[in-house]
This record gives sequence, structure tokens and C-alpha cells, in this order.
Amino acid sequence: MSELSTEYFDQKFAEVDQHFDQQTKELKAYADQQTEKLAAMVADGFEEVKELLDVRERVKHLESDMQKIKEALYIS
Repeated sequence: MSELSTEYFDQKFAEVDQHFDQQTKELKAYADQQTEKLAAMVADGFEEVKELLDVRERVKHLESDMQKIKEALYIS
């Protein structure tokens, strides 16, 4: 039976550390990627809300115009 040496364990721990470091880098890259996608989705959502608000403002303007038309018709 062969004797396990300190060098053997040092080498195996170094391999585990390298593997762990690589996985950590990949996980961080993936997290950054997902964060960017989420930020884009949120920005798109805000654009949708802004468009809805723009429509509300246009409807408000149209209602005001309709009121003026009604007033003009009653006058004439």
C-alpha cells in the first residue's frame, strides 16, 4: 500500500481550488448575464408604461376637444 504524502494532498487540493475558482467565475459571468437581461426587461416594461401614459394623455386631450365641440354645438 502506498503512503499518502503531503505533496499528494497539496496537489489534490490545488486541483479542487482551481475547479472551484473556475466554477465561481462561470457562475459570476452567468449572474452578470442574467442581471443584464433583467435590466433590459425592466427597461422595456417602463417603456410600455410610458406608452400607456402617453395614450392616457392623448385621451384626456381628446375628451377636452369633445367637450369644446359639444359646447360649440349647443351655442350654435
